[in-house]
Amino acid sequence: MSKRERFWRIVCDHHAEMTFLFALVVALFALTLVGWVATEPGTEEYVIATFNIGILSVAFVLIGYFVWRCS
Repeated sequence: MSKRERFWRIVCDHHAEMTFLFALVVALFALTLVGWVATEPGTEEYVIATFNIGILSVAFVLIGYFVWRCS
């Protein structure tokens, strides 16, 4: 068994946890997006929300790919 096959076997063994984590990231993204729209550009809250959106977007893509690949 190659390292790639072993990696995907381990990741896919945790499919239920990845699905929950994906739903959590989607919920956090939605809440952050509401806060981002509601704040004035240039404030500290706006900057923090912008960074959160960037981080959550990366997590959304990675975890979404894991869930999709293991389905």
